[in-house]
Amino acid sequence: MLTAFVYSMSQTQSVADVQSTIAPQLVPTTQADIDPIEYASSMTSTFHHDEFEDDMDVDLAQPEFNGLWDKQPAKQEIDPLFNRSKYWKTKMDKDILQRTLTRLKENVVREQVVGTKRYEGTVPFKSDPTEIYFKDFDVGKIYRTRVTLTNVTLTINTLKLVDLSESLKDFITLKFEPPGMISAGMSCYLHVTFEPKINENLRGEIKFLAQTGMFTVPIRCEIKKVELSLDKTSVNVGTTVVDERLHQSITLRNNGGLGTNYRLVKTSVLRREQAENEKDQKKTKEPASTPDVADLVQKEYVEVFTIKAADQGFLASHSSISFPIEFTAPVAGTFHEEYTIAFDQNHSELKFSINAQSIDVPVWVENPSTDFKICMFDRLYQDALVLRNRSSAALRVSVDIQPRALQNHIEIVPRTAYIQAKSSFNLQIKLTARPSIVDDGLPIEIFDPTYSTLIVPLEIKVADQIRTVPFSISAVLTTSDLQFDVEHIDFGCCTTTESVVAKIHLKNNSLLAQPFGFVNLPDYIQVQPNDGFGTLLPEETIPLHVLFSPSATKEYQCTLTCRSLINREFTFDCQGVGVLPPLSLSSTVIHFPATPINDQSIATFYVDNRHLDKNHFRHPVPRIGNGEFAAVGPTSFQFEVPENAPITISPLVGTVEPGTRQKITVRLAPKLDPADIRTESIRIKEADARRQADGKDSPNKGDSKHRSNTISRRRDTTTSTSGDIISPAPEHSNEWSLAQLSMMKSFPSSLASFLIPCYVASGECQRPGILNYDVANTLFLQVHCPIVKPELIVISDYGQTTIDFGSASVGQELSRTVLVQNITDKPIQLRSALLNIDGPFRLLNALRKIEPGGTAPIKLTFTPNATVEFLETLELTSESSKLTLCLKGVGLKPNVQLSFDTNTPFQMGCVLAKDHIEKSFQSILNQYDINTLDYQKGHEISRLSTFFDMPYISGLSISFALFKTYGIPSISRLLVQTDQLARLEVAGRRAEDTGVLLSECFENDLDSPRARMATARINYLHNLYRGRISNDDMLYTLSLFVLEPCRWAVKYDWRPLAPVEGEARVFFWRELGARMGIENIPLTLKDLETWSVNYEIQHMTYSKDNQICGEATIELLLSIYPNCMRKLVRKVFISLVDERLRLAMGFEQPPHWIKQLTIFFFRCRAFLLVHCALPRIYPDKRGQASRSCPMTKDGRYQRTGYFFEPWYVKETWFNAIFSFPGKRPSAKYRSGGFKVTELGPEKFAASQYVNNRIEQENKNVWGATFDSNKHMIGPQNLSGRSVFDITPVNGVIPAGSKKQLTVIFSPDHDSDFFSDLVRITISDQPVKLEFRLRGSGRQNTMFIRPLDNANVVQKSLLPNISDIVTSQMQAIDPTEKGAPNNIVVLLCAQMANGKYVPAQRELMIGCAATSGTKRNGDYSFDNMKDINNEGFIVDNPKTSVEMGTEKAVNEASRATVTVITKGDVTRTWRVVLIGFVDPASLSDKRLLRPSKHRLTIATSTRSNASVTGASQQLTLQESLQEIESPT
Repeated sequence: MLTAFVYSMSQTQSVADVQSTIAPQLVPTTQADIDPIEYASSMTSTFHHDEFEDDMDVDLAQPEFNGLWDKQPAKQEIDPLFNRSKYWKTKMDKDILQRTLTRLKENVVREQVVGTKRYEGTVPFKSDPTEIYFKDFDVGKIYRTRVTLTNVTLTINTLKLVDLSESLKDFITLKFEPPGMISAGMSCYLHVTFEPKINENLRGEIKFLAQTGMFTVPIRCEIKKVELSLDKTSVNVGTTVVDERLHQSITLRNNGGLGTNYRLVKTSVLRREQAENEKDQKKTKEPASTPDVADLVQKEYVEVFTIKAADQGFLASHSSISFPIEFTAPVAGTFHEEYTIAFDQNHSELKFSINAQSIDVPVWVENPSTDFKICMFDRLYQDALVLRNRSSAALRVSVDIQPRALQNHIEIVPRTAYIQAKSSFNLQIKLTARPSIVDDGLPIEIFDPTYSTLIVPLEIKVADQIRTVPFSISAVLTTSDLQFDVEHIDFGCCTTTESVVAKIHLKNNSLLAQPFGFVNLPDYIQVQPNDGFGTLLPEETIPLHVLFSPSATKEYQCTLTCRSLINREFTFDCQGVGVLPPLSLSSTVIHFPATPINDQSIATFYVDNRHLDKNHFRHPVPRIGNGEFAAVGPTSFQFEVPENAPITISPLVGTVEPGTRQKITVRLAPKLDPADIRTESIRIKEADARRQADGKDSPNKGDSKHRSNTISRRRDTTTSTSGDIISPAPEHSNEWSLAQLSMMKSFPSSLASFLIPCYVASGECQRPGILNYDVANTLFLQVHCPIVKPELIVISDYGQTTIDFGSASVGQELSRTVLVQNITDKPIQLRSALLNIDGPFRLLNALRKIEPGGTAPIKLTFTPNATVEFLETLELTSESSKLTLCLKGVGLKPNVQLSFDTNTPFQMGCVLAKDHIEKSFQSILNQYDINTLDYQKGHEISRLSTFFDMPYISGLSISFALFKTYGIPSISRLLVQTDQLARLEVAGRRAEDTGVLLSECFENDLDSPRARMATARINYLHNLYRGRISNDDMLYTLSLFVLEPCRWAVKYDWRPLAPVEGEARVFFWRELGARMGIENIPLTLKDLETWSVNYEIQHMTYSKDNQICGEATIELLLSIYPNCMRKLVRKVFISLVDERLRLAMGFEQPPHWIKQLTIFFFRCRAFLLVHCALPRIYPDKRGQASRSCPMTKDGRYQRTGYFFEPWYVKETWFNAIFSFPGKRPSAKYRSGGFKVTELGPEKFAASQYVNNRIEQENKNVWGATFDSNKHMIGPQNLSGRSVFDITPVNGVIPAGSKKQLTVIFSPDHDSDFFSDLVRITISDQPVKLEFRLRGSGRQNTMFIRPLDNANVVQKSLLPNISDIVTSQMQAIDPTEKGAPNNIVVLLCAQMANGKYVPAQRELMIGCAATSGTKRNGDYSFDNMKDINNEGFIVDNPKTSVEMGTEKAVNEASRATVTVITKGDVTRTWRVVLIGFVDPASLSDKRLLRPSKHRLTIATSTRSNASVTGASQQLTLQESLQEIESPT
């Protein structure tokens, strides 16, 4: 073909070009001699399908140019390489080139060795498929396939396409990209396109070259054709009696792609037709041959073989047809027939033959095989054997059963009979198989014991006839037994209100189905299902439930009978005991509604105690069987919930009094299994890793080379990823929450049932957690828990349903948005329950319908109105589901602090009149957080909750905490040995001293002197008993001071303590315990409670010392009550004690109504506090605070309140009137007060010493103390406008941040007492921050201000004393005249311990501040010699004062000194110094005589004098020395 020729030329030319670049050597130009590697490279570009698109319409059957088909290209005699090279012309060059080419060709195929292993395979690349097969193709259509070539060598290999068979090049296009270096096990692809143009079969191969050798992939293309076959060539119909019919069939199949017409004809007929056709063609006649007997028979009986199908038709491609064959012969003989199936289109014929035989017997059996199917042992089965006689005479027949052992199982009646001519006779066959047939030793051909099959061949003997008539009897024998898996059932003890179920199995050992039923059952026995009736299938085992429901308390015994349909009976025995427990359940079965994951359902029932008396004649009395009656009294119960069950029962343990009932709450809260969540998290991580690998390696579209490299890298990445171990997500992490959401979206519904026992015991539980119960009295609760997928889930915040707003100040508003999603396939109309209208939580937006897969926002706000922890639930409901959101937040009292001490006024300093000055301070908002607590914050929080919120319960709980320590034998033993609680007269003081020491530590800062003194005293008293007080005893006592207030607040007060309050108590008491030397203190409240409870369980047991300490404390408590009330108060007190402590103390059991009455009283009190009481403004410190315990003159502290006895309480008329008889404050109870060193036992009191310091207040000329809070000008200027201003006046302070406030002071006249009160309100709360602003205004920059207030201006509330001072000066010196600038300074010296105590006063010399340019002022003292004679000395008589500062001077004696100040004006001041000695401080009258005094004035300047508004002090010190007086 011309096209092939052109290709050959182009390929030859390409090879020539390549060879010309190597060496000029003559090489034959035939295609067979071309290097295969070079030839493959030249073919690569021609094997693409794109180059054939233009030649698709060319008819390859006709040449493009006539006369070129037989021509061959002329061979070139000259080497083309040699012609192209003009330099390589020598023979040596050609030899070198030839050797180089040979060496290159040899190196193409090299041996592959990896380590010590050598590759010895024949095919380096495995082809899938191994053969490229195009079957049943149509001309003009295009077929494509892909071949995978996998490297099966040991290491890296290369692959190159070499050649395609010449016969296939015009029809097959190959697309193959050289993959380069291919690792072992990696694959590349070959795309094959087949475009048939002629309808012929094609065969060929594709050649490839690898480093290890060449291999080929065969190609086979086959056209559509007819493939015919028969399933058999010879059909043997069999042997039958004359006139009987036998059937057989033969199948013709066509496996080819073309259909064909067929014709079925006898071979003899076909030959006859062919012969007739030949005769017609030759027109000659041949003599007919004489037919033989067989031909005559077949001609006579042409209906011996009948094929019941069409003898001709069309057989489609890939189909088949069956030819049914029927044989019936009227005479006996052997028959044979041949058939031929002829086809059109010159297909070869198919032939097959049919053989059959018929016999002629006068007596024959209508049914030669009698099959009884499956028969049971010992059962009678009958069937009739029909004998027929086709002869014209009567015949005698007989039957003999062999072997004789079968006669015990098979009987044929009659054994001998006559059959009339042309008639029939019935023999009766009776089969009664005995179980002994197994032991009869029958041959395995007759009876197979393995399968219990019985096949008996028998013969019927006909008289005067040798041939017998055979027939057979067959059956499968089986037993009729029903088998129970138990022989005896012991139900044990069962209550009369419940039923005990015993599960048994009933097995049918027979091969036949057997109906069964339990008959004659007693009333207290039931068999389920179907009341004990049913049908067992062959060899089936079914479970049965036998229910024992006793109706009385006695022992039961019976025998259950199961009867089958054949009236066989099978029995087993049962026994049980009826029990009536002391308690009963109002409901024994709980059916929960369908509960979604992370939701809950609640059900309630009651535990009743109806056992009031033992009169069994009126009503049933609780007892076990025929045993003793149960005791009448309180009865305890305990539920035991299975582990990992999604249900909780509250309470689990309790005691029920006779005639009462206890409410029990059962809560179903299904959760996801943590193991499943871990598995889901691993799956999500693996999916993310695969997704990331796919995202990084995504190839560009159409880039096949990049795609092949990407596939390799992806496999490497997958391998490396699969090799890494992916750890599950940690619990409560974001990945954990995502795995939960994924599981909830695909959660399958399930139904779980739990049987929960309830143990019952008479009496109360002696030890918590341990119940001495009897198993016979156990009650059972059946709980059915359907769990479904939720309809709504929270998808915000990783699916968290607890919305924690955190901490917020009272009045502050926080908002959160929760996003919920509908994960069902139906719309959901969302509704919500109402939130507490008085609570802090609010739902802002309206709820709308959520479409399937849609989401909806839920907007919530939190505005706390109290300093407690808030917890509320918001239920979002639909028609069949509920989503519960737990709203949580903590309201904190805003702890706003100012950057200065609010107990002292905020000094604005001295400002020039009609000018202004600005000063700033900061307000800091602190919020308490458990994670940032320290002992100081914890101390502050504890004092707030104790003194403001719950002072009564806090004090009472601390007292009971101290009393509870007496239940530990090691503690009470030491108290009894030291005689501290054994006597009533000592117990009261011991209790009061303990309360005083604890109050000193609690009500004062731990670093204050009073708290440190109290801590030192406690450590001192404890060290006296070192070695006898263990660390665990002290730690247990410390834990009670923390835990008991929390517990009592929950039980009896108006609100429980918030978590931050509980943790705050832990921080404070842990610090105090550390200072007391207590070790191993738990860090958290939960750990401390766990340790304390475990310590109580181990050590709180009864001892005589416990009882002594307890009785002494109770006697002390009762001593303040009248005798008529003491018995009742004792019972009330004991009712407040928990059960473990009561048993350890040996106290009697208080009546139940006392307990209920006490609880009712505290609940009423809590209700009144919540709804009727106002918030406490002032703290209630029970008379123990610093202000409530003032120090007396001798350094003692007097209390204003007490607990048991009025120790250290001040004697007042109120205490004398309103006090218990015999408990009035007096010297007996040391009403003079206490010192910390005297607290504790009398023998350990410190020695009495006097270290008193007498302090007198400085007095003015009227002898009255000056109170700056009363004597003030006010907040206004002369113009009526306010002298003070603050900006800003409102704002917001974020938690933990600061806010700067600026105070502007602008006086318009001269005054020293400008003042105003500032109140800062926080979040509209009644508690406000208050502080006072102070400032002074001056007309001139320099001024002198004493502390004796002698220069109070006329506008003050104090009277003007200028005239009084002037008159006093004139009385002393008549020549003295009053001056407006007179300053009076009074100094009073005292005599102490024989020595003078100098008097010091402060004279303030200052320079007023202005808003303009700063300028300092000067001052100087004149006539210093005159005051030196009077005993005064001025160290620095002349200096300067910075603007906005003051300098102080201390003074005393009688002298006058002039001070000149220089500022904006120069002024002269006259300072009158008056010094004297207090006569009351002199113990010797001689000291009252006149004496000389010496006054020293010293000057000291503070370091912060440069700050505007600050002050500098000049210290004036008076030194009084006694001089010998004249005689």
